[in-house]
Order: sequence, then structure tokens, then C-alpha cells
Amino acid sequence: MKPSGTGRTAYKRKKWNILFIGEDGKVIPVKHFKGIVIGLTLLFITLAMAMAVLFYSYRNRTEKMQMLQHDMAGIVAENRSLKGEKDKVLARLVILESRLKAQPVDEPAPDAGKAHESVEPQKDPAGKAKATVVSRKKTVPKAAGTEPGAGGQSTVPTVNITNENLVVCHDPDSEFVRVEYKVINMGDKDTPVSGRSVIVLKNGDMNPEDWIVLPNVPLSDLKPAGESGKRFRIYNFRKLKYKVKSSALKGRLENATIFTYTVDGRLLMEREYPLKMSAEMCP
Repeated sequence: MKPSGTGRTAYKRKKWNILFIGEDGKVIPVKHFKGIVIGLTLLFITLAMAMAVLFYSYRNRTEKMQMLQHDMAGIVAENRSLKGEKDKVLARLVILESRLKAQPVDEPAPDAGKAHESVEPQKDPAGKAKATVVSRKKTVPKAAGTEPGAGGQSTVPTVNITNENLVVCHDPDSEFVRVEYKVINMGDKDTPVSGRSVIVLKNGDMNPEDWIVLPNVPLSDLKPAGESGKRFRIYNFRKLKYKVKSSALKGRLENATIFTYTVDGRLLMEREYPLKMSAEMCP
């Protein structure tokens, strides 16, 4: 019998082994078990560190993306607010112009302030000359697009309406172009405002017969017939919506003109809006 070693020699001879015993009783040893465990442990630690670095990088990038989205949302909201203020200022300007037109025209023509007298000498049977006085009436010119009001004064309908939030975009779920905008009452919200609205979509090179007129009303002198426009009656605002088949477009739309009429078809306001819908899709 071979004697077993003692001390350091015996310690060095100790090894870790895994033995697998098959069905036939054959023993299959697995060598270098300790090295395999150490290697797997190091691999696990390396993977854990890589996952931690990737998670930190992803979290940092996510925070940056959220900050950018928040800043972009703030810029978009600021742009909308500035656009709304611009629309309100333009609407007030149009209202002031309409009120100035509504004031009666009191300035007479240069020769209408005084009665002109023409003297024609005539002779009576006695041979004396006498003068026949012919007076002319005072005339006041009528402003275009006005109607006589009380007391014979000319009045123009007051504009208390504006159009905002125009959207022209391609509907991703269908073959239509969606058109919508708000008609807003700029006056007293307790008093309803009635009228008609028509929008015309076009570009500078498009023939008038290819213009998109919504609702589909006839044109007269390159302007839609106001008495056939879409009727509205609002206290605060109302959103007007239309749909047009994409196949009906004969070119790229560059601008839109919104016409606002009275109920009986008199033009109150005409305003043009630029369009940017080369690839704009509806949300």
C-alpha cells in the first residue's frame, strides 16, 4: 500500500473533481471544476457590470429625451399662443376697419356744401329783368357695400368673427384630406353671431376651376357665392370640418383663403393663410 503524503505535499495533491456515473456504471470525471466555476463567476460579474452600464446609459438618454420633448412641447405651445395672439390682433384690426366703414359719411363733396344758384335773366311784360333761382340739392356719396340705416345713414355690418387653428392634412386611415378650422366670436359671448363661411384651397399656378372650394359653391369674379356658404350660429366658437378626396387635388396646396359672409351673403372678411402640407399627416 502506498503511503499517503503529509504536510504541504499532501495539500498540493488535493483537487476538486466532479464525477458523473453513467447507466453502465462507468465513471466520467470532470477536470478543472474549480477553474470552470471561477470563469463562470467572472463571466457573470462582467455581464452584470455591462448590464449596469447599459441601464445607466439608457436611463440617461431617456431623461434627455424627456427633457427635449418637454422643451419642444413648450416651444409648440408658445408658437400656438403667439399665433393665437396674432390672429386676435388681426381680427381686432378687421373689426376696427369695419367700424370705421360703418360710421356715416358726413363729408360733403367740394361743391355740395353750398347751394349753387344760377341766375337766368328774363324779362317781364313790363320790360324789367327778373332772376329765376334754381337750387341744387346736397348729395352725399354712398360707401360701397353699405346699406341705408336709420335716419338715412349708411351702415356696414360689424365684424366680430375671426378664424383660427386652420388644419389641412392627409388622413392616414383613408384617402382623404382633412380640412378644419374654428370660427370664433370676438364680441359679447352672451349674444350669438350668425353668418356663413367658405374656404378655398389653391396655389398660385392653379387654374380657378381646379380650386378646392368648401363647401362646393359656385365662383363669381374668383370669389365664392356667399349666400351658399356653410351656415353657423355661435356664442363662443364652432369648428367647421370638411373632407376632400386626395384624387381631387390637381396640385400641391400652398395657401387657403377663408371668406366670412353675413347670413344673406354679404362679404364681411377675407383672409389668406399659408399651408405647409407637403408630407403632413393628421394625428
